[in-house]
Amino acid sequence: HRMEINGATVWVRLSTFEILWELACAARTSPPGWVPGRRLSSGNYHNAVSRLKSDLAEVACLDGSIVQNDGHGRFRLALSPENVSYDAEALAVNMPGLLRRAEVGSSA
Repeated sequence: HRMEINGATVWVRLSTFEILWELACAARTSPPGWVPGRRLSSGNYHNAVSRLKSDLAEVACLDGSIVQNDGHGRFRLALSPENVSYDAEALAVNMPGLLRRAEVGSSA
């Protein structure tokens, strides 16, 4: 899936996109944005977050600090919600279920 990170277009795995979406929505709707790992992945959420970090390191040179772990199975995006935006029209066409699943205010 195509994303823009720090002004550069990158392609990430679907699982990376979905986890980032969950974390970004939580950051926007319920600061400080902690999300239980089981909500991020139905399987082993530690492995899912590890794959996300690996994907982002490979395609966008981001280190693992973009996602924080509270040590109790919860994760959050280590970015201010104002630094995350999305294209609602593109999501509505390409991933309507994902857009409906999250209750997010207006796009940034």
